[in-house]
Amino acid sequence: MRVALITLFLSVAFGRLSNGSNGASGNGSLFKCRINFEDDSYENFLEATGNAKVNFTTDPHEVIEGKRSLVIDTTATKHDWHVALKSKPGVLKPGRRYMITLRCRVEALSDSNDEFYLGIEPMTPETWVPFSTEKQLGVTKEEALPFIYEGSNDRRLIIGIRKQGRAVIDSVDIEEQNRLTPAMLSAPGEKVASPLPYEPYGLCIHADRISSTPFGYTDELVKRALDMWKEMGVQWVRLSLGNLFHDRQSAVSGHCDPKQQARLEMLINGLRERGIHFYIIDSDGKVPWYSPPKETVKPPYEPWAYPCPDSEEYRLYIEAEAKLYAKASDYWEIGNEMDWEFWAATPELYMKNLAIARAVLKKYNPNIRIIMGGLAGDGISARLEGKDNFLQRLYDSGLKGQTDILAFHLYNSTVEKNIYQLNRSVSVMTKNGDGTKPIWITETSTAMCVPTPDWKWVVTDAAEKAQSDYLRDTYTILLRHPNVEKVFWWNFKALHAGMDREAGLALTGTDLSPRPAYWEFKALPKQTEHFVNQDLLRIDGLGR
Repeated sequence: MRVALITLFLSVAFGRLSNGSNGASGNGSLFKCRINFEDDSYENFLEATGNAKVNFTTDPHEVIEGKRSLVIDTTATKHDWHVALKSKPGVLKPGRRYMITLRCRVEALSDSNDEFYLGIEPMTPETWVPFSTEKQLGVTKEEALPFIYEGSNDRRLIIGIRKQGRAVIDSVDIEEQNRLTPAMLSAPGEKVASPLPYEPYGLCIHADRISSTPFGYTDELVKRALDMWKEMGVQWVRLSLGNLFHDRQSAVSGHCDPKQQARLEMLINGLRERGIHFYIIDSDGKVPWYSPPKETVKPPYEPWAYPCPDSEEYRLYIEAEAKLYAKASDYWEIGNEMDWEFWAATPELYMKNLAIARAVLKKYNPNIRIIMGGLAGDGISARLEGKDNFLQRLYDSGLKGQTDILAFHLYNSTVEKNIYQLNRSVSVMTKNGDGTKPIWITETSTAMCVPTPDWKWVVTDAAEKAQSDYLRDTYTILLRHPNVEKVFWWNFKALHAGMDREAGLALTGTDLSPRPAYWEFKALPKQTEHFVNQDLLRIDGLGR
């Protein structure tokens, strides 16, 4: 059978099963339990419901561990959604922070476009964690979902399957975790002296894209955008070089695309005239004239995600770019979201190419500081097969000595959640003797729209306010994190018409019409002194 979606829907209800503290200060006992299916004690927490077939197996060939496992089977139904189990009221409490871990083996799935998920109801992109989409069927896996139960609605933990599939479940762990208190989050911190001006307010722009379609910018939009960035108080932008060289011969000869070069010169000159800094984000081993053999391209990756296996070809490409632009900026980021669908290769190959880029760029500009390509996750757990422990594997291949700055992308719905995710990464950095290295948040945002039950996206007043609040908190609270030097909002302009999550992340529409979060950014007091709040490191990403 092909892939289906088996979902652990999570939601939270009131109750008295937990006798722990509220977790806000880290004092007292915290609720923790493992729900397994060795006997009927699971009924203290869960109750059967819905139209899915739920039974138990004692077959030693099927049981994951112990004597008995739970089996959910929907292969004989034609429904889209099957709720198999619900938590009883009172298992989890509002205001608490939890980690839910499901240990499961997915054995049969039906639709290649769907995924096996750990999730929270009501469902949002943030509360869906793929459990087995790109990971192997028939292999026992664990997936952990951190969440904070906000609000007081009657919500419950739900285990179910979307469409047709079969899964064997060994256990569900519920662990309450410590939270940062409001006082910790809002602490002003201590002033930090620096020889450089404090200029942390950044923006992702994508203005290198030449197009009259919503995907890109016309020259007229570039001119308008430059003035808007200045008026907003933007201090840094992330600039891609675009498609300068289309084939090997143009890279060898140094004859780049004249239209692309003209666009870059317009941007660079315009930014400099307005006193706005920029850093360059570049390829991580991918060269435009390389196409992988069709038989090697495997979902979820597109052909462009595959780096050229010949590192010398990459050296040729990065050198052609360096000859033109290495001196344009002292900061270069190599790669983008290598732990996600943008990099169809190993962290070891990324580090090999990063070393090439560093050597080439420093040959033309010894002052260049190298930024690790921004990771989409925390670098520990990943949604794709082969991407777990990505950050540690980068360190094992020399990351500490090859980079000056690390970069991460944060897309949780609140800054508090972003801090926990970031602290999980900092724990890996610290383990490798790199715990004080500067971090740039090279992408962050939350959407001004919310999904409907049928997954259409609509703009609401509450979502617009939440986006503005998130932006304000990001450029105040998150910038006080001891490691964070700069934050870049993704994105300035929506890259396509209509409304969905990606379009809803932007500060303006495709025609640069400002949205509420645009005005929030513009109204932000732009701090000129750097303050660091050490309290933000007091609770790590695991709630300790």
